[in-house]
Amino acid sequence: MKKWLLRIIYTAALLSIGFAIGFRTYSPYQLHLWEKEEAAKNEMLGSPAPDVSMALLDGGNWNLRDQKGKVILLDFWATWCEPCVDKIPELKRIYERYGDRQDFEIIGVSLDTDREALAELIKDESISWVQLFDEESGWENDLTKAFNIDGIPAVWIIDRENNISGVDLYMEEEILEALESSLNWAGKID
Repeated sequence: MKKWLLRIIYTAALLSIGFAIGFRTYSPYQLHLWEKEEAAKNEMLGSPAPDVSMALLDGGNWNLRDQKGKVILLDFWATWCEPCVDKIPELKRIYERYGDRQDFEIIGVSLDTDREALAELIKDESISWVQLFDEESGWENDLTKAFNIDGIPAVWIIDRENNISGVDLYMEEEILEALESSLNWAGKID
């Protein structure tokens, strides 16, 4: 068989397999929208964090503006999101490293709508940081909208002055780098 025909058959076979296992192609317009969203998020770096509040899982209300003076790691996640659950050990390591500091806090922003599933996973995983939860809103909660969250897991860092210092972070190394930078601001790291 001719080489060009074999290449066509091979390419067609690969594409067929890709589509069969969920391979997805994006149109140039979809890529353009994604790039615009990412650029908008990156433009938020250094800007004041939105003045938003949300219900605590255990009752009461939590407001981001009230956290001035602390470095906040916002973890947008859900129990039904496997990569989010896989991220818990990383967040535990970060919490073990910085959790005893008075100027640092991890805040879980749950996109769940099932309170029992959330409470059960928190108990099973021994998660000890604060969890925000809005049973009615789920994905459409005020924090998710304010930070333009379009995928999870997503980690954002808010510095002591309530400015955004880390945007849509995922890898543990980049999270630690943003935290170190924020905690070291004005030489305040231990």
